[in-house]
Amino acid sequence: MSFRYKTIIGIAIIEAILLVILVWNALHFLHSSSEEELVTRARSTVQLISTMTQDAVLSTDLARLESFVQKVLESSDLVYVKIYREGKLFAQGGNSEALAKPFQPDETFNEVDDGIFDTYVDIKEAGYNFGRIEIGIATTKLAHIFSKAQRKISIIAIIELVLSALFSFILGTYLVARLKKLGDASAHLAAGNFGYQVEVSGNDEIAITANAFNKMSKQIKNYLFEIQQVNKNLSQEVDKRSRAEKAVKRTNAELENKIEELARNIAITEKLSQKNAIMEERSRLARELHDSVTQSLYSQSLFAETAKMLCDQGDFEKAHEHLLELSKSILETIKEMRLLVYNLRPTILKEEGLLRAIKKRLDSVETRSDILGNVQLKGEENLSEQEEETIYRIIMEALNNTLKHSKATTVNINIVVESDWAQIV
Repeated sequence: MSFRYKTIIGIAIIEAILLVILVWNALHFLHSSSEEELVTRARSTVQLISTMTQDAVLSTDLARLESFVQKVLESSDLVYVKIYREGKLFAQGGNSEALAKPFQPDETFNEVDDGIFDTYVDIKEAGYNFGRIEIGIATTKLAHIFSKAQRKISIIAIIELVLSALFSFILGTYLVARLKKLGDASAHLAAGNFGYQVEVSGNDEIAITANAFNKMSKQIKNYLFEIQQVNKNLSQEVDKRSRAEKAVKRTNAELENKIEELARNIAITEKLSQKNAIMEERSRLARELHDSVTQSLYSQSLFAETAKMLCDQGDFEKAHEHLLELSKSILETIKEMRLLVYNLRPTILKEEGLLRAIKKRLDSVETRSDILGNVQLKGEENLSEQEEETIYRIIMEALNNTLKHSKATTVNINIVVESDWAQIV
C-alpha cells in the first residue's frame, strides 16, 4: 500500500472515530433532553388537569368533567384522559384503543412501547385521596423529530467524512510528490552518481530530510575519494608486507627448529622427573616399612621369645597372655601390609572416578580388616581432576589413620561438593 493511501486511510479512520463519538454524543444529548422535556411536560400537564378538575371531582360534577375532557383533548397532544373518584371512573375521553388498554404508568421515554407516554396524579384534599387522573401523551411527534435529527446528523457526518477523505487525498498527493523526489535522488545515488543533490523547498520535516540527504551524498563522494587514496596506499603497503612475510617465514622456520629441540629436552627432563618420583616413592615406602612393619615384626619376635621362655618355666597363663598380644600385633601388621600393598598399586582415580576409587579402597583394605565401610558423594560433577585428587588423598590419609590408630568397626564417609566449597565428614 502506498504512502498516499496510508495517509488517506489513516486520516479517514481518525475522522470516522471522532465523528462517531460526536454523533453519538449529540444523539444521546438530544434523546436525553427530549425525554426530560416529555416527562416534565406530561407531569405538568397532568398536574394542571388535576388542579383544574379538583373542584368538579369533589362536587361530582360529571357534565363539567366531560366538557373539560373534550376541550383538553382538542387543544393538546393528549391521546386519552381518565378521571377517577374513589376508584370509580367518572369521566374519560380520547382514543378508544388507548382507553381499552390496562393503565401502566411510564417513568422514562425508553419504557414507552405503544407510542403513548402514560402518567397519572392523585387528587388529594386535606391529606385524603379523593381520586386520580390518568393521561396519555403521544410520543410519535417526538420520535419523528428525533429520527429526522438523526438522519440530518448522519448526512452531515458522511459529508464531513467525504471532505476529509478528499483533503487527505490532496495532502497525500502533495507529500508523495516531495517524497518521490527523494526516491529519485536515492536511485541516482545507487547508480553511482555520488554527490547528487535534490531540490529543497520549505522548512518542514521532508525538507530537513532532503537537506540531510544532500549532506550525505556529498560526504559519500568525499569518502569515495578518500577510499581511493587509501587503496593506493594499501597497494604500496601490500608490497612491503609481502617482503616482510618472506622474512617472517624464514624466522618461523628457525623457531620451529628451536621448538623441536626444546621439546626433545623437555621429554628428557620429564623422564628424569618420573625416575626421581619413583625413587622418592620407594624411599617413602622404605621409611614406612622401617617405621611400622619392621618395628611390629621386632615386637612380635620379643612376644614370641617371652612366651617360649614362660612355657619353659611352666607359667602357661602368662605365656598365653603374650601369645594373645602376639596375635593382635600380627593382625595389625597384616592391616599395615595390606595398606602398603594398596599404595603400591597404580592409581585408579582417573580410570574409575572419585567415588569408585574410594569404594575399591574400602573393599581392598577395610573390608578385609573386618571394618564396614560406606561412602556417599554428592556433586561430583563440580570437581576438577586436581580437586578430585586432593579430596582422594585427604580421605586416604584419614582411612590410614583410622586403620592404624583406632579400633573402629564402621567407617562412614559423606562428601558434599558445591561450586565453591567441599565438605568431607
